[in-house]
Amino acid sequence: MPSHEENAMHSEGRVGAVEQPVSGGMGVVQGNVMMLASRGAGSTEERLRAVRETKNAIIGNPAKKTLYAQAGAIPLLVEMLAIGRPEEEALAVQAAAALGSFASGTREGLVGVVEAGAIPKLCPLLLLQTPEDEGDDGSRGQGAGGAAGGGTAHGDAVSHRKLVEAVARTLRIIFSSEAPLPPGLDGGGGVEEATVGRLV
Repeated sequence: MPSHEENAMHSEGRVGAVEQPVSGGMGVVQGNVMMLASRGAGSTEERLRAVRETKNAIIGNPAKKTLYAQAGAIPLLVEMLAIGRPEEEALAVQAAAALGSFASGTREGLVGVVEAGAIPKLCPLLLLQTPEDEGDDGSRGQGAGGAAGGGTAHGDAVSHRKLVEAVARTLRIIFSSEAPLPPGLDGGGGVEEATVGRLV
């Protein structure tokens, strides 16, 4: 059964999106993973569709999580957390939600997400500016979304909110899991866990 956090991510991911039917064959899994890896011009929409299909397929389905993990989906989703263009932010939202689903419910999924380097990629995204972070005069702070020379408009701040919320949920899943984290991320007071403690 999907966890409460997985259900929340799943519901949010459906807002404003046309979900595609998910089939069960290994060929579908491999096809989605190949699309996740695609970086060709004009591939953003196809990759976004593949991320959504991956996320929808694995929610509450340990067998599907194993198939997608074995096909190499987790590192590709972690790579999508690096936002180079505005249109890639939607990819990052869905990728963060999918990583949360992988980390929920099974130790294998949790370990796969952590060992793929998700935590150091997720934590800085918590610092993206949202409307609540702006000053009364509309000025922006110096977080990841408002650094000097890279100030973003209010509309960008609004779009950041979904990403920050998805990232926060995924980090909460990782650090509240009953399964033990891999060595080095087992509650020893690392920088990442301190960041989550302050911001999540």
